[in-house]
Amino acid sequence: MLTQLRRLAIAALLAVALYMGLPSLQPPASAEVPPPIAQLQEQVDTLQGYVNKQEWLEVRSYIHGPMGLVRRQLFSISQDLPKAKRAQLKDDFKAVPELLDAMDAAAETYSSDRLSQTQKKLEAAVDNIASAF
Repeated sequence: MLTQLRRLAIAALLAVALYMGLPSLQPPASAEVPPPIAQLQEQVDTLQGYVNKQEWLEVRSYIHGPMGLVRRQLFSISQDLPKAKRAQLKDDFKAVPELLDAMDAAAETYSSDRLSQTQKKLEAAVDNIASAF
C-alpha cells in the first residue's frame, strides 16, 4: 500500500512538473556568452550605426574609446578557452583588432565602401566567436 502511494505521489509530482515546465526538467542550456563578448557584440551594433550614417569622427572615437577596452579582454578570454576551442577561434580573435584598425584607417580617409566591407567582416568574426560559447 505504501509503495503504491509513493508511486502515485511521484507520478503526480512529475505530471505537475511537466505541466509547469520546471527548468530542472529541461535540458541544460548552452554556456552563456562571456560578458566582454556580449559587450563587444553590442558595440559592433552601435558602430554599425555610425558607419551607416558615415559619422567618421564617431567611428574613430568609438573604436579607440569603448571598443578599445573590450579588445584588451579578448586575449585573456582566448587564453581561458580549452585548446581545441582556442585553435578553432584563433583567426577570429586575431581578426577583431586588425579589423578595428582597418576600420579606423578607412574612417580616417573617408572611405565608406572600405569601411562598410570591413564592418561586415568584423560583425562576422564577432558572431563566430559568440556562437562558440
